[in-house]
Amino acid sequence: MMNLGVLSKKTLIVSCLLLFSYFSGFFTLLIPLASFALASWIGLKNASKLGVVFCLFIVAAFSLFLPEQFSDVGNFVLPGFLLLEHFSRFSVFLLGLFYFIFFFSAGLILFQSLQKSGDLNTWFLSSFVKLLLLLALFFVLFVSLSPDSLYNSSVQHLESLLAKIEAAESASSSGAAMSQLFGNKHEFSVQFLHYFPALFAIFCLFTLVVNTLLSRRLFKHLPAFACIKPFSAFRLPDQFIWLLIISGLAFFAGKYIVGATFLEIVALNLAITAFALYVLQGLAVALFFITRVNSVFLRTAAMIMLVIFFVQVSLFLFLIGIFDVWLNIRERKVNTKQNL
Repeated sequence: MMNLGVLSKKTLIVSCLLLFSYFSGFFTLLIPLASFALASWIGLKNASKLGVVFCLFIVAAFSLFLPEQFSDVGNFVLPGFLLLEHFSRFSVFLLGLFYFIFFFSAGLILFQSLQKSGDLNTWFLSSFVKLLLLLALFFVLFVSLSPDSLYNSSVQHLESLLAKIEAAESASSSGAAMSQLFGNKHEFSVQFLHYFPALFAIFCLFTLVVNTLLSRRLFKHLPAFACIKPFSAFRLPDQFIWLLIISGLAFFAGKYIVGATFLEIVALNLAITAFALYVLQGLAVALFFITRVNSVFLRTAAMIMLVIFFVQVSLFLFLIGIFDVWLNIRERKVNTKQNL
């Protein structure tokens, strides 16, 4: 049993904020930061036990308040309640529970990996792999336990979302591309669903980046952070470039040689995930140079511009990340400065 003596005032406050964030949907992305804080204050084992208590509370909340039908939703607020339109009540319950466990576990995984790793790259990449494995476990459990067909229900839900967007856009003149999209809602939904694994991987990546940066900033007093360099030092292993090369070759073979759609989909998911990771490495290189700007105003302006136009410059960041594999830009810059 968990020792209630470890539940200090700040632990109780963070626990309440964590649950409020989950049920309200505000700042959900910061739930891992809260669970990381709990693990650092009361220990990983006690934080895990507290997470079980939260899960039991969530199960009770869903059992008591989740409506039976989508028509009964009204102004109801719980994660995933809009899915009642195409998923059963039990499926929505599972999704809502997994949703919480994912975010809460992300913080615990970050804390555990921090204790075991000795550098930034090992800490981040090991956390990323563990979080992907957790998502894979959730997928297997959902498919095993849910009475719904995950594929068919997801396609129906995506078609419904597109229909609502089409209805909202009907008042204004939509372009040819949007008209074509609305005219092929089923085909687009099926294609979009094929790339969900890569989208989930990118979501895991984004969640970890945000909480890695914030945890290092807010808990830098932890002894484990003494050997963790700033995020601008992040670098993928050089061998990782082979994932991008092999996925590209597999896509070419699946599409033009073998004619295997499954191989094509798997290859594209791997390629998109690798693309996101090299964008992250390019971002680290960009931050390396931005943080070395002497002017606080210019440094802040560059950071803001990078955030605002991140999507537009993502391809450029990807190319920087690829070039960094062979050029090792940051090490060259440091060595050049030392030799001057």
